Amino acid sequence: YELPAFQEENGLPQWSQIAVVMPTSEEGRELARFYETICANRGWNARLFTDRTKAREWLVAQKRGSAAS
Repeated sequence: YELPAFQEENGLPQWSQIAVVMPTSEEGRELARFYETICANRGWNARLFTDRTKAREWLVAQKRGSAAS
């Protein structure tokens, strides 16, 4: 619940893209979904993935998109 506040306190820019690969346990998955919701509520762009490759592709696409701006 406090991780987005920790991110802010430690200087992570709010425009950062945060890719989270879903854990295998149901408890871990619930926590990851909660984290994504908390981030969205605080203006962070966190997204959940079931696959590390897809997460990496999203991060790279986001980086390319911001470089084109």
